[in-house]
Amino acid sequence: MRRIVPWVYFAAALGVIVAGCGPDKARITGRVFDNNQPVAVPASGDPQSIVFTSLGGDAGAGRMYTAALNPDGTFELVAAGGSVPPGEYRVSFNVILPGKGGEKFKRFRGEGSPIRRELKPGPNDLSIDLAKPEQ
Repeated sequence: MRRIVPWVYFAAALGVIVAGCGPDKARITGRVFDNNQPVAVPASGDPQSIVFTSLGGDAGAGRMYTAALNPDGTFELVAAGGSVPPGEYRVSFNVILPGKGGEKFKRFRGEGSPIRRELKPGPNDLSIDLAKPEQ
């Protein structure tokens, strides 16, 4: 019986990793605004997040990708290797804040969110303005 050299396993693993990181994936970073003003998302006991749900295309409808929403309103998708298949996505927020801070995010929760973004292959630096969700 022939013995496989350990470096062959390493080469095969590297090939799988490189194949999964191709240029056809969309990488997502961005910031949330409200009427052109950066949104502050105060830390609370609950995790604050932004959710990208595929509306079809290469990702298949319904696939969800979540990114943490930082206190300064910025976000970066690091799950799923930091990238998603290109296509159209619904953008929603899972933000739980007391008082008026939480009210501004209410209409952007789950399937009712009007925010849609087309993600292209490569870097996508998104500006999401809650006052102008269609832009």
